[in-house]
Amino acid sequence: MTKTIVLTYGAGGHQEQMRRLVSLLDNKLTEEVQYVVITDTAKQLNTQAEVVEYIKFRELRDKQSNLTTLIFLLPTVIKQIIRIVKMYKQYNLVGVISTGPGVSLLPTLILRLLGVKTVGFESWSRFTEPSLSGRFFYKFVNLFYVQNKSMIKRYKSANYKGRL
Repeated sequence: MTKTIVLTYGAGGHQEQMRRLVSLLDNKLTEEVQYVVITDTAKQLNTQAEVVEYIKFRELRDKQSNLTTLIFLLPTVIKQIIRIVKMYKQYNLVGVISTGPGVSLLPTLILRLLGVKTVGFESWSRFTEPSLSGRFFYKFVNLFYVQNKSMIKRYKSANYKGRL
């Protein structure tokens, strides 16, 4: 069975970071892998990589309304857990790579709890203050990367490899 890596990211810069990372991975990987994408955007990743499935999740929180967050939180979490477990059973998952933001938290956490290796990235736009998703990832992923040297002060055991 083909090995599958889950890519989870949000719209905009998070997606661009993932696109660049996947391009780098495709040039370095020696064995065939396929990808499943979990995102909150309808835009495709725009890469040559083999993406076998795009799964669109809504953000867990509504940044404009706490009431909307409360109303939709439980149903959203339940739907996402069910979909993540189904995906886990369907594919030979060997890793999860996440560039954030919030849409990435639940899939990465659940798959980590199921024993899948996880990698998290702090956003390239962070120079002094950690993001909410970065703080969360740092506590539980197998590997955590920062893209700006200044962030090593905030994440003592993070890996620095430069910007994507």
